[in-house]
This record gives sequence, structure tokens and C-alpha cells, in this order.
Amino acid sequence: MLSQGDVILIPDDPRNPQQKHNHVIISHPDKDPVNVVLVPLVTYDGTQDDTCILETTDCPGCAYITRTSCIEYRKGNTTTLALLEARIRSRVFFIRSAPIGAVAVEKILTGAKDAAQFSLPNKCSLVLSRQSLI
Repeated sequence: MLSQGDVILIPDDPRNPQQKHNHVIISHPDKDPVNVVLVPLVTYDGTQDDTCILETTDCPGCAYITRTSCIEYRKGNTTTLALLEARIRSRVFFIRSAPIGAVAVEKILTGAKDAAQFSLPNKCSLVLSRQSLI
């Protein structure tokens, strides 16, 4: 079963399955399997939202973070646990072998609290609020 902090590699567009980005589960899927909150983790180039910057040191053992990265809260989304698990089973999505870690999750949630006012989609904010995460 998926849990908070798990990282899933998801295609950006079904028409271009080679272009993928990591997405971090920041809600608790076991508490609300119908509304799982995912936020994209991308390489930071200085033009994105800098609310949550993650360095390689924020996630020791996470081979998928090789340079300064950030969370793109504005592209956060909710989905169901059943859909995520089905897409992983069908090999459309891929779960990373190591979760992002508690320190990074806490940093992402701190950023989500700030982003809830200006960029995190309302549906994501509501789920995180109901779970007392922000």
C-alpha cells in the first residue's frame, strides 16, 4: 500500500509517456483513499515557485534527487489510491524504491501551508486541512 512520502514517477502527458516527473504523496492515503494529494517534484531552475526548495541533503538515499529541486504546488492534484495502485500495476506509473523521507515531507507540508494561500489547488488544501497536515 502507498503511504505519505512515497514518490511516483508519472508521465506528464499520456501522448508523451517518455516525459515523466516525480510526484510526492503528501497526504495520508490510509485516512482518505479517495483523495490522495500528490505534488510534482522538479529540478529547480530559478523560475519556479521557491516556496519549497529541496537539496540532495534533504533526502539522503533518494537517488532521484540529484540536484536542487522544488515542489510545484500549483500543479498539485488529488486522485484515488485505487487509481494510483492500478496505474502502478499496469506499469504506467512507477513507484520509486525509496520514499522521500520524513524531513523532506515535513518541509513540503510547511511549504504547502504557505502555498495554500496562493498556489496550491483548493481541493488539495482541503484534504491536507482535514487531515490536520496544514
